[in-house]
Amino acid sequence: MKKIHYKKYDLIFTEGDPGNSAYMIDEGKVAIISGKDIQGKHKVLAVLHKDSIFGEMALIDENVRTATAYVLEDCQLTVITSKTLHYLMEKEPLSLSPLLQTLSQRLRQTTKLLKDKLKGQHVRRRDFDTTYKEEHDQHISNYQTFSNGETIFQEGQTSDCAYIINSGSVGVYREDSQGKRSLVQELGAHAMFGEMGLIDKYPRSATVVALEKTKCMVIERPRFDYLKKFNSHFMIKLIKSFTERLRTTIAKLNQIDSSSIKSPTSKTVAIDYFH
Repeated sequence: MKKIHYKKYDLIFTEGDPGNSAYMIDEGKVAIISGKDIQGKHKVLAVLHKDSIFGEMALIDENVRTATAYVLEDCQLTVITSKTLHYLMEKEPLSLSPLLQTLSQRLRQTTKLLKDKLKGQHVRRRDFDTTYKEEHDQHISNYQTFSNGETIFQEGQTSDCAYIINSGSVGVYREDSQGKRSLVQELGAHAMFGEMGLIDKYPRSATVVALEKTKCMVIERPRFDYLKKFNSHFMIKLIKSFTERLRTTIAKLNQIDSSSIKSPTSKTVAIDYFH
């Protein structure tokens, strides 16, 4: 794959640009920034180091860049083309495990920026297909039914399984710094949730509650790992769902900041070049 060098303060790409490649950092450090606060400073979504992957979202969903990539230290990057990424997604899905890790970490980081700015508003319902061919699964399906108002898991608990909704719906809740719980997303049939902790092995990042009688397929860690390794369809759906959630979170964060009249609390880029 092609190698490319950038100097400190270089822009690799800018928010809103079309995306025709992703990058892996061989050496150096890159900041991912998006939007501006009311003081005109860009928000830091992530600071990436060696072996980190970025710019992949625009290749996955064929949309524009959601953020700007800015060089903090001289760096060497490996260029990943759209053709290469889609080949790996179809033929070697297990090789994309680092990409899932990157998406999961970035989603956690942007969610953390968003948490203290939540006002309890609803986010659009997300119903996407996460089905897969059962004949490729050597494990027995396990289903669990939850009553209206029942907590499926709580923020901070150990992540030991994921869920796919068979029928019904759930609410995803997060608490702000004052302990106020806000509904940030509703999920319906075929939506998957709880998978982040199986990928990055961190505790649950949210509380999930059944909004009605809800039946879910339970995917425990061994089965989840099996599907990632042997079912390319499952892996592709995971990557695409993470990409969609990350885009939604970034857009929501920018929307709240642009309408805010109070002093911002998010981290900003302390480089005059970007002011």
